[in-house]
Amino acid sequence: MDGLLFYHKKGHYFEGVSPLVGWLKPYMVPEILGTPVDPRYLEKQPPKHQAGLKEKLEANKSRTRNKVKAAQLSAEDCENEPANEMEA
Repeated sequence: MDGLLFYHKKGHYFEGVSPLVGWLKPYMVPEILGTPVDPRYLEKQPPKHQAGLKEKLEANKSRTRNKVKAAQLSAEDCENEPANEMEA
């Protein structure tokens, strides 16, 4: 097994990076999904692999949520500002 592919079934995909697609190598499955895998897959974990991937993903998700909230608040502020009328 090379890995597990996750994708949004209603998404339209193009070549390149997409937030709608995820790929997990077999050695990542226990950490991310909490599901055990055959120990042979864990042996294939590269030495440079960093533990804590799940925490990094959660931190990125939290940062993204904060950016979206800030953008929404900014848009609401713009909508609530009174329109400047030109004086004749």
